[in-house]
Amino acid sequence: MIILKTDDSVWVNNFLLGDGTQNRSEGFVKVMDGCKYVSAGAGDNAYVIKNDDTLWGWGSNRYAELGNRDTEVIYTPIQILEDVRMIHGNSASVLAIRLDNSLYTWGAGSNDGVYTEKGWVDFAGTPYKVMDNVLRACASENSGQVAVIKTDHTLWAWGLGGSFVESAQPTKLYDHAREMAIGERHVAVVFDNNTLGTAGTNYYKVLGHGDMESWSESIPLKTIMDGIQDSPASWAVKEVEEAIGLQLVPKDMQNNYDQDITREEFCILAVRLVEEKAGMTVTEYIESQDLQVPEQSPFDDCNHPDVIAASVLKIVEGTSATTFAPDNWLTREQAAKVLSAAARALGEDIQADFPVFGDGQNIASWAKPYIGYVYNADIMKGVGKNLFNPKGGYQRQQAYMTILRLLKSLE
Repeated sequence: MIILKTDDSVWVNNFLLGDGTQNRSEGFVKVMDGCKYVSAGAGDNAYVIKNDDTLWGWGSNRYAELGNRDTEVIYTPIQILEDVRMIHGNSASVLAIRLDNSLYTWGAGSNDGVYTEKGWVDFAGTPYKVMDNVLRACASENSGQVAVIKTDHTLWAWGLGGSFVESAQPTKLYDHAREMAIGERHVAVVFDNNTLGTAGTNYYKVLGHGDMESWSESIPLKTIMDGIQDSPASWAVKEVEEAIGLQLVPKDMQNNYDQDITREEFCILAVRLVEEKAGMTVTEYIESQDLQVPEQSPFDDCNHPDVIAASVLKIVEGTSATTFAPDNWLTREQAAKVLSAAARALGEDIQADFPVFGDGQNIASWAKPYIGYVYNADIMKGVGKNLFNPKGGYQRQQAYMTILRLLKSLE
């Protein structure tokens, strides 16, 4: 058993103690600090993503699951990759999604090895890139099938010898997918409309419908339930739940966590932040700053009170003198500006040096001072490989996490 505690420390019991020995413990033993995600691999190994986004692993390495070009057991945690946000391991292969949404894999895989962007690799002793633009990824335990949900919410799968897909190349199966899980010979998918569907073989009636039990006959996707509750990604759960607990996220925004956030929605978060920090309503805070909320919205296309309040506090600006474009997606550089402007509205000095990014030439000049503030305050970082991706989208769950971090930085 591997446990991540609220102080970001990792503990294990029995074995996999991470101390360089094969000893077994009678209780829980601390392995390391500064971690945010843990995963127990199916092959008696463990993986940890640290707060600096590095991936570490230790334990059984029979199928090169630790990505170190070896198959010897590792009794002390070793670093495998940098800039990692998700890890999924089974008994013979491992999948990792990096901060830039690229998918990597390593290990022995199934009888055919593991699929990579260079084709099938019989025994991948080190991480190989598979593809870009991946939100979710998982693999079956025994059949060697892999499925991913891409950033456009399409579900793709590949693998031979399984049931719901039989393809040596990534094949698009479904649109509007949000979450998924793979069994040995079946797949379950939650779609954007909150319905749950299953496909594959119905052995032991695992598909949740029908009376037929079959190990070999594949059944097409069928909806079996609606009203499925949404949840944040595993790497975001801790901070998102804390933000929700502090009332920073309204109830009607506690869903579609990987959807890009709109300009209006970010204003709602900014106002919640102001009210939480100031200990008063946003109207009261505006008045305390010798400002006044106008009787009418300055924007023809938006009259949301939080947008108006954020405008008065100079947290946001319109897209023109009379328009706000409330439903437009917020980009990463725009998010940095809103976060910084919210801090400034609360009296914070936001002067900071601009960090060096490999794609700095793509960052708008007006955004650089704001990116400097959120970066140096550990509120918002890059996407890995020393990139910021300024024009990229900003997910709801990322917005919730950074609003929480901003609040903490102001304490």
